[in-house]
Amino acid sequence: MPPENNSNSSSNKKLITLVVVFVVLIALAFLMLKSTPQTVTDTGTSDQVTRESVKFEQVNLEGVTSEDEKLPSGFPRDIPIETKEIFISDTKVYTDRTPNVTLYTVNYRTDKSVSVKYSEYLNYMTKALYSFEQNGKDEKNHALYGSKSGNTLLVAISNTEGKTVVQIVYTKIGN
Repeated sequence: MPPENNSNSSSNKKLITLVVVFVVLIALAFLMLKSTPQTVTDTGTSDQVTRESVKFEQVNLEGVTSEDEKLPSGFPRDIPIETKEIFISDTKVYTDRTPNVTLYTVNYRTDKSVSVKYSEYLNYMTKALYSFEQNGKDEKNHALYGSKSGNTLLVAISNTEGKTVVQIVYTKIGN
């Protein structure tokens, strides 16, 4: 059996770790969202999410004519994004919630280091007055999670195949 390529094995482990961290952070975001006090109107329906209750819109990154068009419609423009290498940009609106819940996702690559991007987002969120929960500043895993005005911002930063990848999920409650 030929020896494994350590470079590919290391990249795969980093990618798997990144995916696991990102999934855990998304789960935390939903748990935080669920624990946030909200006015709920009882419609007599279950809490099951169906295709009909989620409106999904993905930005066609190939068809944009300006950098600003790479961001989902409604995504807060004050959140710093390097638009040059965006590879995921979408919106999910959960219409079965009262009030509606909207998740904006933007993922991009950058040449800046993981630690530089972590510092940039930590500085932005602090200056923008996001409040951080107990594990909201996870420098070891390069993840930030904060809330402001009932909305949440999740930032996960990793290094994959020599590039820094920034994953952002902004959750907006209501219109």
